[in-house]
Amino acid sequence: MFKFRTVNVLNGPINSSLRQLSLPLAAGFILYILNSWVDKIYVSQLGDIEIAAVGVGETLRLFLFTLGVGFALGSSVVISRRIGEGETEKANESATQAMFSMFAYAIIVSVIFYFNIENIIRLLGYRGDLNSQSILYLKGIIIGIPFNFVLFQINAIVRSSGNTVLPMLMIAVTILSNAILSPLLIFDFTPIGALGIYGAGLATGISQWIGCGLALLILIMGYTPIKLRLKNFNVNFKLIALMQKKGIPTTLQYLTLSISRIVLIRICYLFGDEYVTAYTLGLSLDLFVFMPVFAMGVAMEIIAGQNRGANQIDRIFEYFNSSIRQIGFILIPMMFLVFFFGEHFAAFFTDDQKIIEETQLLLRITSFSYMFFAVGTFSTRIISGAGDTFRSFTIYILVLIFTQLPLAYILSISFEFGPIGIYFGIMISFTLYCLIGLIHLYKKKWVNITL
Repeated sequence: MFKFRTVNVLNGPINSSLRQLSLPLAAGFILYILNSWVDKIYVSQLGDIEIAAVGVGETLRLFLFTLGVGFALGSSVVISRRIGEGETEKANESATQAMFSMFAYAIIVSVIFYFNIENIIRLLGYRGDLNSQSILYLKGIIIGIPFNFVLFQINAIVRSSGNTVLPMLMIAVTILSNAILSPLLIFDFTPIGALGIYGAGLATGISQWIGCGLALLILIMGYTPIKLRLKNFNVNFKLIALMQKKGIPTTLQYLTLSISRIVLIRICYLFGDEYVTAYTLGLSLDLFVFMPVFAMGVAMEIIAGQNRGANQIDRIFEYFNSSIRQIGFILIPMMFLVFFFGEHFAAFFTDDQKIIEETQLLLRITSFSYMFFAVGTFSTRIISGAGDTFRSFTIYILVLIFTQLPLAYILSISFEFGPIGIYFGIMISFTLYCLIGLIHLYKKKWVNITL
């Protein structure tokens, strides 16, 4: 039977093992961002308000997604530790328990969210066209949320074994499906007529069904090192509780990120719709640049989990040093490209000169913090991968909630710097993220965490 290749992070060469693990992840994450761009490209034909609505919708979608992502990553911490300890059957049991728990959880969360979309948008204070278009986009997306949760859980399980190729392929399937379906549903290409921004959300939701179904089939048929034991499934509350315990801090960490973006968009909204659009476009390019960082961060989490299980602490730091060197070759050139040519990216989506200039200003300020964000990400991912997810969450909330948001508000509103204060708040907080992450990494208190 055909098997997807896994990377030996316990005994393989440091530099090449890190690349082999990270490159498929980076490709998958970049494809994910391109998928977001697909929606924006099609929706931009409808107007600038629709682009802003996609930005609002994506932040709330991320907020909803964080409610499940923590458990998925918490389970991957447990699975990777068991693999490092050589306990394959326990890793399989953990994967089975995680899949059933995630599906039940996703259904409950999605139903609650669906019946409260309008109240949530109203609570955030959006009015007029931005309000109505955001609601339409979210109502289209919501049908795919349970499958999105399960697909992420499957990918987290497979990645924890050192297989990052399959998750990349599953992301590619969902993106290709969305790219095909979006224009058909947005514009008047089907018997049901043009659905506009609702069609963009609906295409995204349906693509999640397709990707999830294929990933589940591959996992059940045993094409990966991790196997679901469906025939012998019995609820193991103790194991589920352990994965939930490790996942709660990660959930809160991603929830913090989601809340931060929601609040930043809300502060931008105080200055006008065009600033929401500019922030949405600038964030899209920043996230594209950060995809290699996120990919290598996930790789470092897997590496830390398995090597901590094998008690190879020095090897974790060798990987960390390698990650800084390798990411520098990517981020430093990208920083210069974004600084000097960011306006061309914005011009691809809109011809409003004010939005283009504001997007360029945002990118020129935030680009200086790219390397700081990378170092902070690698540090906290190692800490959480080793099992100390609470410490990682504490660092995150300190930076994004207690530093970034107050700085953005004080600089833009209290000091009357306007939107530029928001951008400087982001840059300063990422610098602090780097420093705090390094301090906690080298204190090595995370080494003593047991599972």
